[in-house]
Amino acid sequence: MDSMEQEFESRAIVRHNLLLFTALDAITVIKRCEELKKKIHGIDAFRLKEQYIQPVMEESIDYSNTPDNWADAVQFIKTRLNKNLVFEIVYD
Repeated sequence: MDSMEQEFESRAIVRHNLLLFTALDAITVIKRCEELKKKIHGIDAFRLKEQYIQPVMEESIDYSNTPDNWADAVQFIKTRLNKNLVFEIVYD
């Protein structure tokens, strides 16, 4: 577990070894990535079900070829605030 995971584990919903965040907590994680200059490779969206998580590909994004994408990532999450999703932030 890296230092970011340790820092945010208490705010995460842990399912299948994934740290999933509400939209507001995801924004906090992204801003921390920016402070630490950690590149964001992507944001994966999920719906929480009782026994499983459901990936929502149309609400996910790949940033692997986009440098300095923190502001875009925050905006991406902000446009999904009311969609009842949780997010995995994939970073360096």
